[in-house]
Amino acid sequence: MPVAIAAVTDAPLGIEDLTEYLTERLARYKHPKALEIVEALPRNPAGKVLKTELRLRYGARKSFGNRSAPTYSTTREDD
Repeated sequence: MPVAIAAVTDAPLGIEDLTEYLTERLARYKHPKALEIVEALPRNPAGKVLKTELRLRYGARKSFGNRSAPTYSTTREDD
């Protein structure tokens, strides 16, 4: 499930503000299913965002649906 996580530091931001921003810029089907506002994103000592930590906390998944290749029969039936 796609989740948007926003770290807000300067000005107050509400879910309604995020929804309005997304509506102006994205097609409806591209909107995330959930929105979260946090004070700060988890980071490692080098300053990189810990995406796995975000997935664990907020339930976002890296892959969606079944991405395995379709299977086909390779044998031929003769009449």
